[in-house]
Amino acid sequence: ESGLDISKADSSKYNKLPDHDKTSSWATESLIWAVDNGIINGIEQSGRRILAPQNTTSRAELAAIMMNCRKDSLRSGGILTRF
Repeated sequence: ESGLDISKADSSKYNKLPDHDKTSSWATESLIWAVDNGIINGIEQSGRRILAPQNTTSRAELAAIMMNCRKDSLRSGGILTRF
């Protein structure tokens, strides 16, 4: 079996985001993993950090996610080290 085991991610950071409950059920496990690993950090809105799971992702946000993936991969020796 290949790929990441996202089922062991810590959900505490994700649960602290006030709008985490707006995440679609099919995306919840992946978002918990992404938040736990610093891949997705949410956005600043009205002085607080929110997840905004129903928003459309901008190019700048996607670029930040990609850079965060690369940083995480470099830290862990993962598959994105050639990215």
